[in-house]
Amino acid sequence: MDTRSAVELYFEGLATGDVSRIPLGDDVSFVGPMVPVPVQGEAEVRELLSNIAAGFKKMVAERILVDGEYACAPFEFEVTDDSVPPIAGVDCFRVESGRIVEIQPFYDPRPLLAD
Repeated sequence: MDTRSAVELYFEGLATGDVSRIPLGDDVSFVGPMVPVPVQGEAEVRELLSNIAAGFKKMVAERILVDGEYACAPFEFEVTDDSVPPIAGVDCFRVESGRIVEIQPFYDPRPLLAD
């Protein structure tokens, strides 16, 4: 599986809530605005992604930019809380042997933290 295909499966999994098909490496790491301490390991990251996907009403990647084993994808998501406006950002990935080994989203988390 190539880098683009792995990242496409990532976004498909988040959009549908079925993260089981996301090709994650054994030692995958995830760090982002709401997860400042890296989550490490396939089972741990898959559980995190499942929890994240459960909060999405909509998740769309606008395009996937690939450079070898690296990829970035601008995205927009909406959460199930209608008081939170749509949030745009970019996910960055590293893929080895068809499996995602690094995930790092960048977005402004303030709308998610507002009361």
